[in-house]
Amino acid sequence: MDLDARILITGQCGWVAGAVARRLGAAGFSHVRVVLPGEVGLTRAAAVERVLFQERPEYVFLTTGRGEAGSDQAVRESMAVQANVIHAAWRADVRKLCFLASSRIFPAGALPPLREGALLTAVVEPGEGSEALAQMAGIRMCQVYRRQYRFDAISMVPDELYGPGDGEGARAGVVAALVQRLYRARRVGAPQVSVESHPARAWLHVDDFADAALFLMRRDGGEMPINVDGGEAPAFADLARMVAEVVGYAGRLVFDASAAQPPRTVAEGLRLNNMGWAPCMPLRQGVEQVFAWSRRGVAPVVA
Repeated sequence: MDLDARILITGQCGWVAGAVARRLGAAGFSHVRVVLPGEVGLTRAAAVERVLFQERPEYVFLTTGRGEAGSDQAVRESMAVQANVIHAAWRADVRKLCFLASSRIFPAGALPPLREGALLTAVVEPGEGSEALAQMAGIRMCQVYRRQYRFDAISMVPDELYGPGDGEGARAGVVAALVQRLYRARRVGAPQVSVESHPARAWLHVDDFADAALFLMRRDGGEMPINVDGGEAPAFADLARMVAEVVGYAGRLVFDASAAQPPRTVAEGLRLNNMGWAPCMPLRQGVEQVFAWSRRGVAPVVA
């Protein structure tokens, strides 16, 4: 990839798009355009084609949204956006497309760690079927366009993402929600906080995910979806105590085991690691970034 290459970042996830834009800017790329649904109706094929043919990007990063589980509107929109962008990118002679899926696509019943090639072999997580199936359709579409048209489309599936820009309230990820909750508890002087237990999982900073996307955009990724391993996977109680230290909450943490969730399948990133990539953001430093961002006021982080 030349530093003056035309690059388009689009899709439904503003905070991931922002991380990719920051990474490209830090690498010295000078022609980067971010197009999100608020600017262009990505569910409309004509609007997407118009943007692709006007911008004529050489490379496209396509993000997927963290939709509302079970929502028919969310699955319709996700499938429409993915289909429109992948098809228009092929028609506009884009050199390469990278589809950035989410960890919610991981199937239940697959033995952890989840290896490449096992993604589509088991049922999806209970309660998240529509969202996962929409993303699987995006991955399948990349594979079909590679085989049928020799279009260089790759897909990536991360471990659990966290980082600055990760939503508020019900739409926040686990780390962002925990940071926001314990910071509020500190401000009101709450003596204790009940914390819902979560199974241990590997945490991947959104900037590391963006770095992996750029790494793979410069290489031959093949047609199989590529796992991106986050590295550190502490027990959730240890993570919660780390967050409490970072935000300065000195009260008692009470862990609610009755609400514990089933173990979550994690990615095995050996293929990507063997290619020479590894995450570099220490978990504590990443949590500190989330806290700093939340104190400034939550809003999408788009470069």
